[in-house]
Amino acid sequence: MAHTARLDALAEKLVTTTTHISQNDARFQALRRIAVHGISDQRHVRTNPFTVQRTLAGLLEKFIVLNRDDLAEALQDRLDQLPSSNKWLPDILAFLLQLSHRPTEETHLEDVKALGLPLIPRCEVTWEQILAEDPLDEEGIWDNVDRGYHSSGDDTTVNEELHSEHTTSTNATSVNEDLLAIAKLHLTRPDPSLLDDIVNFRKHCQLPANPSEVQILSELTLIREIIAMMNGLPSLLHQRDEASHALHIRAKITVEGVGVSTMRSLLNSCVRMGTNLDFLRRWCACKQKVAHLESIQAAVEKLLGALQRELAALERSYVYPSMDTCVSIIKVFSELEQLVRPLTHLSTLIWRHQKFVSDGMASFSFLNALYDQVCMSHLSGDGAFAAVAKVLWASFDTYLRPLNNWIQSGSISSEDSDNFFIIDAKSDCVAGKMWHDRFSLRTSKNGETFCPKFIAPFVHRIVTIGKTKAFMRLLDPAVGIDSVTYGNVPFLPTFDDVQRQIAEHPCLPFPQLIEDILDKWLISAETSGKCIIRDTLMENYGLRSYLMAMPYVFFARDGTLFQSFAETVFRRISYNSGMWQGDSFLLTELAQNTIGNAPGVDTESIAVLLQPQGEGSSQLESYVTQKLSTLRLKYAVSWPVQNIIEQGTQKVLSAIFVFLLQIYHIKFLLSPELFSFRMCRSAGFQISKAMAAAIQLRFRLICFVDILIAHITTTTSSQSQMMRSQMESADSIDSMANIWTAYVQRLETVLLLSLNLKSINSAIISILVSGEQFANIWRNFIQSSPTCSQEISSLVRAHSQNVDISTVEQAIDKHFSFAVAGLRAVSRASGVAALEALAERLEWNGG
Repeated sequence: MAHTARLDALAEKLVTTTTHISQNDARFQALRRIAVHGISDQRHVRTNPFTVQRTLAGLLEKFIVLNRDDLAEALQDRLDQLPSSNKWLPDILAFLLQLSHRPTEETHLEDVKALGLPLIPRCEVTWEQILAEDPLDEEGIWDNVDRGYHSSGDDTTVNEELHSEHTTSTNATSVNEDLLAIAKLHLTRPDPSLLDDIVNFRKHCQLPANPSEVQILSELTLIREIIAMMNGLPSLLHQRDEASHALHIRAKITVEGVGVSTMRSLLNSCVRMGTNLDFLRRWCACKQKVAHLESIQAAVEKLLGALQRELAALERSYVYPSMDTCVSIIKVFSELEQLVRPLTHLSTLIWRHQKFVSDGMASFSFLNALYDQVCMSHLSGDGAFAAVAKVLWASFDTYLRPLNNWIQSGSISSEDSDNFFIIDAKSDCVAGKMWHDRFSLRTSKNGETFCPKFIAPFVHRIVTIGKTKAFMRLLDPAVGIDSVTYGNVPFLPTFDDVQRQIAEHPCLPFPQLIEDILDKWLISAETSGKCIIRDTLMENYGLRSYLMAMPYVFFARDGTLFQSFAETVFRRISYNSGMWQGDSFLLTELAQNTIGNAPGVDTESIAVLLQPQGEGSSQLESYVTQKLSTLRLKYAVSWPVQNIIEQGTQKVLSAIFVFLLQIYHIKFLLSPELFSFRMCRSAGFQISKAMAAAIQLRFRLICFVDILIAHITTTTSSQSQMMRSQMESADSIDSMANIWTAYVQRLETVLLLSLNLKSINSAIISILVSGEQFANIWRNFIQSSPTCSQEISSLVRAHSQNVDISTVEQAIDKHFSFAVAGLRAVSRASGVAALEALAERLEWNGG
């Protein structure tokens, strides 16, 4: 669509420039269709570079056969020097071959070599050289001096110089002096006496000094004075108030047969129109600091010039009538009212605009008021619509130029930075945060965007298009994408486009017309860059590989590798708890050797960090579940991918990984102990009620952690698959970033890691800590009891932890009930069905 619109625009300009006919002409559409067909004709294919290469090779061979080895060597040397990167090189060479004519006979190497020689600039003559040849102190050099233009003696001596005999020095001069004298004959000097009659007439027509005396004038005289007042010239009717610059009627003036009050009412209306025009002339003389206000000034000056020409034509119709004309001041007033109406509207708007407090939005307030006036004129069918709309579009066209530069190049010029709604806030920000941190919106004191209101609906699209171009400019050096391939050069909408839209859709309101025009303009700028930037990030910068590797790294998609990493960490902690005091290098190496072996995972990108615990906590006395909360898993990505996957969101992925470790740690502690009970049962030992309670508690804990692990792995798998499919169909960086953010937020909610679900997460962690306490009781009993006879007493009281099983079970029941109730409440409030399913499974297995 953008290509078709561009062809139509080119065809219209071609027809208008060539035929000089307007678009309203009946022949215009037929000529435009012919031009479009000619432009879009694809029968003229590109030049075949192999054909050009064979032709040049044949030409070289021809030179050698004709014993012109010098030409062959010179041509071959120049062909070797041509840049191979220019895609138009075959077309240029083919064009030169077609222009060539008998090159063997007509080519001279001396002429060819002379083309490459540098031009020797001519030495300018200096005053020192002139004075050295002809000094100014020679005798008699000032005897004959030719006075310049407007010299004091010109008026009396020109004719004498022409008719007098030349002196010896005059005869010796060049002929240029004769030409100068002849030229002076053709000069037209103003004659002040021509204005004497007009001055005397104005003095004769002066009104009496007594303002109460009624002055009767003819209608023709009144028309002449009114037209003079409209032109901003002095007249017999009005005088200016120097303080307010308002115009007032000088005296009681009427015509024969008309009452003074009636005529005064008409003249007051004329004076009000003259006051508005005078205000516009004074405003146009003021210097504006804002570019689009300068454009409004220029458009108003054009309207004033057009009004002046209309007034001159009106005055000419009475001074030199072509037919018998009835002089009517009412008719002239009606014509003037129609001519001045657009300027009256503009004068009122500008006067109100000057009353605004300067808060940085005053110029846009005036632009918004002008836009509202155009909308009202279009809605009411006012005849002033075309003129006022042209003034609006002159300002709008100027305002769109920095926008056009932004959407084409993604840059903001220093000249437009003060009045542009986009700020290059952090030009030195790191590349990984360029999309989110570098550019921001300029807002006013009340929080509104610093732009006209008819641009406000398109602000987000404009910002996105420009940021995309700026982002692609950073990718170009590495990817080699030409700027033409990822963005068409849009044509700025013109006032002709507005008039065409109005003619095609006369019933549409003006705001809808402007919205459609701006929408087409932005579509032409954003059509081709969307898919390219997505494919570039996916293929060249590892976004797709990161999305595929993420489940293996953070979500234990390969359970064997995750189990190997987790159990090694658990054993090292149990053997040497001091290793958890800051040795991140060993953990990083372990993660790279285990999780890094998963398919598609970059081993060098994995890193494990340990955050120090808060003050007052002892790492040696805390449980492993609490120690694991200080672990942070990171996976490095390239800077373009960082603009989509913000570094803050990787903390959530790391928290999911740690949550899995904490849950799996309880399963690791409780799983092997089942075989000890089988040995006791085989020995014929009778299990007591306390022992049965311990077995039941262990079973509940194992079911609890299995349900949590299944919930985490299935949720992350389904959510990750859905996120990858959405990423593949995204059309912009904003879309991909929003998809990623929504994906992380869903994981936070479903996996109970968000801030508003911290209490439920804390309850689950407390259950895991209680499970670790129970596992320590069990492990200490197994290690300290050689026979099964001491099992009951050891289970009733744990000597190392000073916590009995009943206390652990009570704590687990308390936190379990709170967690299940919290899951149900959150599921009902947020509508997340997965949390309701998790609560039911936990209650069914752990009840």
